[in-house]
Amino acid sequence: MFRKKISKFIVCTFLLILLSTITSKAALFGGCDQKFMDNQNDVFYLKIQLQRDLASNMPWVATALKGGFEECRKFFRADERLVIKEMEGGGAGWSSYSDLAKTNISKSEFCSWDGPFSKYGLGEAALRYCDVGKSFLANKSKYEICKSALNENNNDWVTTNDYAGDDASMYVQEALIRGLNVNECMQVIVKKEGAIKKSSSVSIERKLDQLKNLLDEGLISQRQYNEKTDEILSNF
Repeated sequence: MFRKKISKFIVCTFLLILLSTITSKAALFGGCDQKFMDNQNDVFYLKIQLQRDLASNMPWVATALKGGFEECRKFFRADERLVIKEMEGGGAGWSSYSDLAKTNISKSEFCSWDGPFSKYGLGEAALRYCDVGKSFLANKSKYEICKSALNENNNDWVTTNDYAGDDASMYVQEALIRGLNVNECMQVIVKKEGAIKKSSSVSIERKLDQLKNLLDEGLISQRQYNEKTDEILSNF
C-alpha cells in the first residue's frame, strides 16, 4: 500500500512538472494574452523568429496584425508555413525546414522595439499606433503614401525587389490601413500629378509670354530669345 502511494505521488509530481513545462512553453511561444490586445486600434502585437534547421536562426522581429483576441488565437493556430514564406530568410524553399517561434507582446514593448521589424503583417507601419510613430507615416499625404507604395508603373504594389527599397512594404501597409487599394492609389497619383503638370504648363506659358514681351520691346535679341525659349521648353 505504501509503495502504491509513493508510486502515485511520483506519477502525480511528474505530471504536474510536465504540465507546468507545457504551460510555460505555451505562454512563451503560443498564446494570446487579452491584456496585450490594443482594442483602441484593433491590433495585436507580436515578436516572431524564423528558426531554420539547415542554417542559423534569423533574429527576432516585431510586427502587428489587425484584429482582437479571437484573431490573435486564430493566428497561433494557423499554418506556420504561410507566415514563413513571407518572412525575410524564409520563402517557399524554407517552409519545410523551418519552425516559427512566436509570442504575443505588449504595445509598449512593440513601441520601444529596437530590433528589426518583420515584413510579415503590419511590421514597422504599426508604429503609427505609438506616440513616437505617429509622425512617421500618419502625417504623410495620400499622394506621398501611394507614390511610395506603388511600383514604377503605378499599376501594382511595390515589392522589396523594386526601386523603392526594402522599406517599401511600410508604405503598402500604410495604404492598406487607410483603406486604399491599388486603383484608388492610382487615381490619387493621376489627380495630383495632373494638377502639378497643369500648374507647370501655366508657369511655362507665363515665362514664354514674358520673353516675347521682352523681345517685342527690344530688351533682348532674337538669339537670346531663341536660346531662352529652348531652355524653358527643354525643361518641360
